[in-house]
Amino acid sequence: MNLDNILSQESIFLDFTADDKEDALRQLCTLAADVLGLEMAPIYSAIRYREALGSTALGSGLVLPHGKVDIIDSTRLFLARPGERTKLDFGCPDGLPARLIALILTPLRPTPEYIKLLAIVGRIWNSPRNACLLMDCPDQKSFFATFMGLSGALN
Repeated sequence: MNLDNILSQESIFLDFTADDKEDALRQLCTLAADVLGLEMAPIYSAIRYREALGSTALGSGLVLPHGKVDIIDSTRLFLARPGERTKLDFGCPDGLPARLIALILTPLRPTPEYIKLLAIVGRIWNSPRNACLLMDCPDQKSFFATFMGLSGALN
């Protein structure tokens, strides 16, 4: 799967701080809106709607908030890594705080990339080696390059 049109270096938010889950989601939706040149409200509304249906925290520190947004026409991925001292409780089944948040936005009619994207993010993060590589990236550029390299190795 080619991620070139789904993830950009500007779509990565590293070492952020947030007071809680809601604050983190609001910040991520604001980032997504800024990158896409859109208003934040419809994005945040879609994410909150999905979270109300059930937690998107998978475990091992991986959280996959996602939503269908009527103002976009293609699937987009935004990756966030909280700062080391930020302990965000997203309700992961194993009790671990969020370490990687992958915000996925899809159009109202999700594209085929959506399910593939969920699988790619999960497969990358569920490898302890890969998770360490991503956690050790010092900046946005290296995180982007590492994630793209890891996703390319899955193909």
